[in-house]
Amino acid sequence: NRLAWSEVASNLSKYVLVDVRSPESYGQGHLKGALNIHEFFTHLPTSNSQDFKSYFEGLLGQKGIHNAQQLVFYEDRLDGLFGASCRANFIMQRLGMSTFNIFEGMQGVKA
Repeated sequence: NRLAWSEVASNLSKYVLVDVRSPESYGQGHLKGALNIHEFFTHLPTSNSQDFKSYFEGLLGQKGIHNAQQLVFYEDRLDGLFGASCRANFIMQRLGMSTFNIFEGMQGVKA
């Protein structure tokens, strides 16, 4: 699922913004209110799907994110981290969460 930034910006209270870039890139600038979860790009799954699910559920819980929220993932651009935001979206859909990607990436956002 992809959204235009204009859709997200007009309904910010509806979404939780998740920046999947490195902590260093996040520290250099991010969308206001965004949480940084780079592990969507760096964590490698094990053969045990329950361990994988538990890992991300625990990580999201530490960030205060729960199942009822709609997450929006972004990065600099879709080819910057080899589609890390798409990977995050896929992982969260497998965990049963409603997720979206900002189509333009952060470069397309003027906020």
